[in-house]
Amino acid sequence: MTKLDGVEHAKKLWILEQVLETGSFRAAALKAKVSTPAISQALSNLERLVGKPLLIRKDGKVFPTAAAEQLLAVTKPAIQALRELAIGADVSDVPNIAWISFGAYESLAVDLLPKLTERLQSKLPKLKLTVRIANNNSLAAMVRNGELCAAIVEENDNLGRLLSIPIAQDRLGCYVAASTPQSERSWDASRSVGTISPGADGYARYYSKFIQAAFGKNFRPSLLSDSYEVLRSSAVYGSVMAILPTRVANRRAGELVEIVPPGLEDSSKGTHQILLTSQPNCDQDEIRFLISEITPLLA
Repeated sequence: MTKLDGVEHAKKLWILEQVLETGSFRAAALKAKVSTPAISQALSNLERLVGKPLLIRKDGKVFPTAAAEQLLAVTKPAIQALRELAIGADVSDVPNIAWISFGAYESLAVDLLPKLTERLQSKLPKLKLTVRIANNNSLAAMVRNGELCAAIVEENDNLGRLLSIPIAQDRLGCYVAASTPQSERSWDASRSVGTISPGADGYARYYSKFIQAAFGKNFRPSLLSDSYEVLRSSAVYGSVMAILPTRVANRRAGELVEIVPPGLEDSSKGTHQILLTSQPNCDQDEIRFLISEITPLLA
């Protein structure tokens, strides 16, 4: 396979990811700036290359087959490299920026903002930084409405027509207080469970898959909150077993322990991207600069 072949295959993988992120061929075409038939052709070529179907169409939406999930899980580095080439993630010169307005969800902001503020002030002493804290769905809406230049969000199904660049990865887990006796740390699906509140369209796809794999289709949470911090505090207190991203759960060592559901010991379910999302027509120098400053802090 030539280097050119490798780039073309990476593009097809990127297109597959766009279709699954946006949920439709048309939305993926708008995001990739190509025609809808071009999207269809690229995916047909990819399916021939893999030798297996990659997509399932149901009720007007597009879902991945098991082969597609496995393929994307092992090829994410190639897709990420292609994204970085496309947006030019390497920023050698500090752009002349007087003001940045962006958003982040609460749990990420708690860890990120002190370090990011320090980095930005050292490079842009006169910079005015404004940060909005909200849940993922609200942040995407604020970016779409022009209230924010960019936002850091977890992957979700409400990012259609926005430019979304992966900057880190995380995974979900089930956590209980470290004070839980060893005899009670075995898996028990009947425990009181706390989860993040679903949006208007339900949970993000990765979250739904994790819940179904861990608890089955008839899962009923005991606690719903739009704040991971509330869920984390409730788990530390011992009120619930909380479904949390590992970055949130492990912020302070020794407070929580993970209980892995049977069958998910080596599963990728619950793995998800953290994205910087913005309007496609936003100042790309500003976006590149933000990515270059934020990514090392999330490594």
